[in-house]
Amino acid sequence: MPKGKGGVMTQNVWFIAAIWMALALSASLISIWAGISVALVEILVGVVAGNFLGIHATTDWINFLALLGSGVLTFLAGAEIDPRSLKANLRASD
Repeated sequence: MPKGKGGVMTQNVWFIAAIWMALALSASLISIWAGISVALVEILVGVVAGNFLGIHATTDWINFLALLGSGVLTFLAGAEIDPRSLKANLRASD
């Protein structure tokens, strides 16, 4: 049973990682259902979970995963840009 902040379950890194993985899966399903970008939904779910659910345990491993995740999200944002549209509107962005 979870015991709240500072409890045994919230101190277990594997339990916290499992929760974050479940949230990532749910963000993917929500983005498919809503038809919007996965990266946007993942950011929103992360903000909600980190601020309102209180599952923000910080360890070196969690910090590494957060850094890796931010790099992946940046890559995904760049991968969603249409190169033809970017070339066609290059002058408009000056």
